[in-house]
Amino acid sequence: MKYLFLCLLVLAFAPCRLAAQYVAADTLDGVEISYKWASEKWYKPKSDRVLLIQVRNTTSGPVQFAFTVGISRAGKMLESSPSETYTIAARKTRKGRMNGVIFKPASLTREDIERGDFELEIELDRVQPGS
Repeated sequence: MKYLFLCLLVLAFAPCRLAAQYVAADTLDGVEISYKWASEKWYKPKSDRVLLIQVRNTTSGPVQFAFTVGISRAGKMLESSPSETYTIAARKTRKGRMNGVIFKPASLTREDIERGDFELEIELDRVQPGS
């Protein structure tokens, strides 16, 4: 019985360990930005894919930052996001769904994303002291 419980516990948490990890994209003035692809609706694995953005402030003070996301294929720009400004507190992290830092590409289908036949560029445009 004890072993059955342990096996069930391990199986229950296995998908959590298999989830995609964030991939580093850019660093500027103590701000690190990374991303991962995920289902738009976490409870519907076959839903459209979105880009979850994670931003980490490693400085000792709050900062304002802006970033852009660009998607291209064969050297041709398909889509680029507008540059929006966000604020992040000292030594804090903002993550995708939790803080609304999400990019949903209009030019890529779920199949395109799974094939990976495109180039993705995420770039920090500016970082300045915030309040």
